[in-house]
Amino acid sequence: MRELESSRHLFQPPLYRDENGGWHSQFSDALTACGDKVTIDPASIASFLSFGWVCGDRTMLHEIKRRPWLSSIGTDGNPMLEKIPEHGRVWQPTSRIAEKFLQLVYEEAVEVCRGRKEIYLLLSGGMDSRIVAGVVARLFREGKLICNPVAVTWGLADSRDAHYGRTIAKLLGFEWHHIDLSPKNIPDNIKAAAYDLGCMHTPECMHSTLWFKSLPKDALVLAGSYGDSIGRAEFAGKHLLELDHFTISNKFGLLKPGVFGYSFEQLSGEFKTLHNRAPGYPKHALCEHEMQGFRMRGGLGHAMTIINRFCYVYQMYTAPDVYEYMWSIHPSLRNDDIYATVLENINEKLARMPWARTNRALQGPTEGALPELRMHYHEYTKWSSGPLYDELSQYIRPDWYEATGVFDAEKIRQLSKQVHYSQARVGRLNEVWLWLAAFRRFIEHLEKAGKSIAYGINHKDLPHRGIWQVPKKIKKNVILLPSKLSVLNILLRRLRDLYRKINKYFLMRRAIREFPPDNID
Repeated sequence: MRELESSRHLFQPPLYRDENGGWHSQFSDALTACGDKVTIDPASIASFLSFGWVCGDRTMLHEIKRRPWLSSIGTDGNPMLEKIPEHGRVWQPTSRIAEKFLQLVYEEAVEVCRGRKEIYLLLSGGMDSRIVAGVVARLFREGKLICNPVAVTWGLADSRDAHYGRTIAKLLGFEWHHIDLSPKNIPDNIKAAAYDLGCMHTPECMHSTLWFKSLPKDALVLAGSYGDSIGRAEFAGKHLLELDHFTISNKFGLLKPGVFGYSFEQLSGEFKTLHNRAPGYPKHALCEHEMQGFRMRGGLGHAMTIINRFCYVYQMYTAPDVYEYMWSIHPSLRNDDIYATVLENINEKLARMPWARTNRALQGPTEGALPELRMHYHEYTKWSSGPLYDELSQYIRPDWYEATGVFDAEKIRQLSKQVHYSQARVGRLNEVWLWLAAFRRFIEHLEKAGKSIAYGINHKDLPHRGIWQVPKKIKKNVILLPSKLSVLNILLRRLRDLYRKINKYFLMRRAIREFPPDNID
């Protein structure tokens, strides 16, 4: 199927290059094209453990590489890198920014949806997907779609996401489907993460993506995963100006010191390569490149490409005109005010509807909030420590991982115990534990395919100097004992939130001083 994305789209579906230079849309096809011998890349393992995604163009195998971020494939079969757009300092009223942003998203939707006979919207109780839903509803009203899209929400039935997703769909006139999410999804997600995603993502964040296997091949699925990062410059709850460069670490101490020492050097080179594509850019721009080029591309965006095995998933907000305009705006203006104004322009009722994250409207009065709804749409930690634990802990055997020469058996044993007693709902603990199950499944899949597997270092990539000691500036990760939520925890969290608000205000003021606005309207 022809790609909807250009070489300048912020997200492009992954292409995999085998050791002979051929390109493939599926990892499994690239693996088939490789020879009988493959080498596990320890730096890719370290990248996932450290961040939750794989840096640069790496995969779990030295023999397979991915299409670089913002690139095309030349006639000679080699990637051609696009210039990374600059970040600007344009200063405009929020109303004008919101109007322009909404118009560009509208134009993106027109182009992507043209001629589609079946369109599905991934609709949560968040802000990104409701903006996409509002835009697509307008297209249908104007007769620019040949079908009325179907809204789809996955998660626990009594969660805010499910309830508000259904409410949004009803308000905008969409048919709505709820997809259950339960422990039953996990085994299938482990297999899909291993076989189809090349073990470059955790099964935890695949959610109910396998549901789409029943759709026609020409169906289009619209996702809004990039909305926060583009529309209001928020990444994992932090504003762009609050970001710092990523720090490479041996998460939970799972890697042997020598393996981590090699991996640290390799991953440091990946960040340097990315930064070299934008010489002289300010820190906040480089941090956004790291987030977009590594985290967004290799994280949830990569996980959701599993849908491309069945139909076609497109990430809204990633068209060049959309993100280049938002990047041109002064960073201190990229905030919640833009989203609040966009929602008001689309539908006032949509703007007043609660946000699943807070159960309040983004700004202004809230209408229709239900306090009894479950805050989160999944319970991965409870599922792992409960109904899934016995089976998976027998599979995640420390001695098996020790035998690879990459992992520390005792640390894996400690990790499994911590999963068993953990009360935390989110965090890296469960994400890494489920990934370990996928990694073993991945290795077994390679063996079943007749591949001879080497663990450790591809000596062609090894610099001719000693790097086998963990860098002194990197501290070992310590596994903390689980703790139950207490009144003190809540108080400390509120104090932290207050500090962040104050700190964010001063960061905005400093950004205005350091980067004086231009093109002021």
